[in-house]
Amino acid sequence: MLSKTAKALGGYVKTHEKGKDAWIPRKGFDTTINKLMMKGYIIIIDFDYETDKNGEFYGWGISRYATPESFYGESFAEHCYKRSPEESYERLLKQLRKLNPKADEEKLIRFLG
Repeated sequence: MLSKTAKALGGYVKTHEKGKDAWIPRKGFDTTINKLMMKGYIIIIDFDYETDKNGEFYGWGISRYATPESFYGESFAEHCYKRSPEESYERLLKQLRKLNPKADEEKLIRFLG
């Protein structure tokens, strides 16, 4: 699902109506999406770009979201849910150490929160 579709479905877009009965958009879309991503409920799988009348891409990419289950498959999600939070934390820390061998251990732990 594209972020602009999610915004529309969630009521986070402005309408073109005017007057006292005009709908007021909700605030906090980015905060909501970030919380869902940090908890692992959604992931960004791609970026799409708008095209102009000549078919050329322009502007910033528009995020395409999916659930991990729909993108990686049900078996992936089932495998991950079998891990304890502590085991997941240790796996993340191990990967960070591998990617940043010179990094201070305390900074890596602080980075993970």
